[in-house]
Amino acid sequence: LNGMSAIVLNRHLTELGVYNRNVKRGKVFSTWFEQKGYGEMKQSESGFDQALFTQNGQAWIVEKFTSEGVI
Repeated sequence: LNGMSAIVLNRHLTELGVYNRNVKRGKVFSTWFEQKGYGEMKQSESGFDQALFTQNGQAWIVEKFTSEGVI
């Protein structure tokens, strides 16, 4: 994923259904993504929700992007 901008990365993740499209403010994982243990929602010290990928989630993304020729 080196050299890929966050905008491009997030666009691909949205297309894969990783993010819940019904939430317009910020990035929130889809239920299936969290249930598989690929990501979790945490609250930052300043009180904002943030989507954090687990190691398994990062591995899934690399594998998916590789198999689909994204990277």
